[in-house]
Amino acid sequence: MTRTLGESGYIWGYGFPKCGVLSNYQYEADRSRYQGGEATGQALQVIRQPWFVFLLVNPGGSKLWRWRYRFGRREKLMALGEYPIVSLAHARELHFAGRRTLATGIDPMAERKAKFETKQSEAEG
Repeated sequence: MTRTLGESGYIWGYGFPKCGVLSNYQYEADRSRYQGGEATGQALQVIRQPWFVFLLVNPGGSKLWRWRYRFGRREKLMALGEYPIVSLAHARELHFAGRRTLATGIDPMAERKAKFETKQSEAEG
């Protein structure tokens, strides 16, 4: 018996609520679902996009873009921003920029942290 992501709710050994990968068309057609307070009083919801980018809907109603990737045999989860401040198109741009960084052999989160620290040190001094 073959299980798809939508049937099992599992990916890389982690259980997520049952949901499938949404295309742009499905996202635009089902926009009211993302903007409503559907997650209140429930467990975390994960609304998936291709390439391990997903919208994490917390029980309190906050919606956060996340990207799951691997670096150095370790799985990492990078925050891309809060929906609707960061749109789907912008989240994908951030994701592809991170993938380009990852392809060069640099951890995208470590690079972002280094940029932040240099910016802070310039502001102080």
